[in-house]
Amino acid sequence: MQNHASASDSGALFLSGALLFGLLWHYSRSKAHFDSFKLILIASLALTALLLFAFTTILLRRHKLNRAQLKPQQWDSMSGTRFEDQMVIWLKSCGYNPVVKTQYYDWGIDILATKDAISYGVQVKRSARRVGVNAVRAAVAGLNSYGCDQAMVLTNATFTTQAQSLARANNCLLIDGSELLRQAKLAQIKPD
Repeated sequence: MQNHASASDSGALFLSGALLFGLLWHYSRSKAHFDSFKLILIASLALTALLLFAFTTILLRRHKLNRAQLKPQQWDSMSGTRFEDQMVIWLKSCGYNPVVKTQYYDWGIDILATKDAISYGVQVKRSARRVGVNAVRAAVAGLNSYGCDQAMVLTNATFTTQAQSLARANNCLLIDGSELLRQAKLAQIKPD
C-alpha cells in the first residue's frame, strides 16, 4: 500500500514546530543556559530540516503518483512491479474504483478493484511468453483471502488454451495485451 501525506501529517508537523519553538524561546530567556541553548537550537534546526525533507518527499511522491500516465509501448520492457503500477492506472481509466495494490506476499492477488458493485481480485503478469494456468490458479485461490467476488488476470502477453479453459470453469476474467491496448484506446488514454 502507498503512504500519502494528509492534513493530519501537516498539522502534526506544524504543532511539533510550534511547540519546539515555544520551548526554545522559553529556554533562551535564561542567560545561564545560553551554551546549552545553542546546542539545542542546532539540534532543533536539524530535526526541523529532516521533518521538512520527509514531508516534502511524501508530497512529491503523491504528486508523481497523481501525474502517472499509462505507457503501453513500454509494457514489454518494464519490471513486474512497474507493470502492476501501470495496471492500476489502466483499471482506473476503465472505471474501476477504488483500485488498490496489495502488499507483497499477496496470496495471488496483486490489485483489488471494484466496478459496478463487483469486487475483483486481480493477478498481474508481465511476460514475454504466454501466461499459463498458474496465474489463473493464483487469482482464483486468492479470492477468499480478500473477500472478492471475481478473479481477473491481466497480462501484456496472451494466455494458453489451458489457462483459458481454467478461467472459464472458475468465472475468471482474462484480459490479454491486445485487449489492454484496445481498452486503453477506448478510454482515450494518451501514452507518452
